[in-house]
Amino acid sequence: MEENKIESNEDVEILQGCLNNNGKFQKKLYEKYYSYGMSVCMRYVNNFDDAQSLMNESFFKVFKYLS
Repeated sequence: MEENKIESNEDVEILQGCLNNNGKFQKKLYEKYYSYGMSVCMRYVNNFDDAQSLMNESFFKVFKYLS
């Protein structure tokens, strides 16, 4: 099984910023994975408002426990 690899220097910069609780980088990470995350959430709840709420709760946890 192949390990996850960081794709670019930009990804490293975004993750470092998130680890430092920098809102600018948290927004970049959120925007980068929003489409993918929403597609996953929609499979589970099949309602846009619920999916968006689930997405936001998920990212809250990502930022809280990223260390």
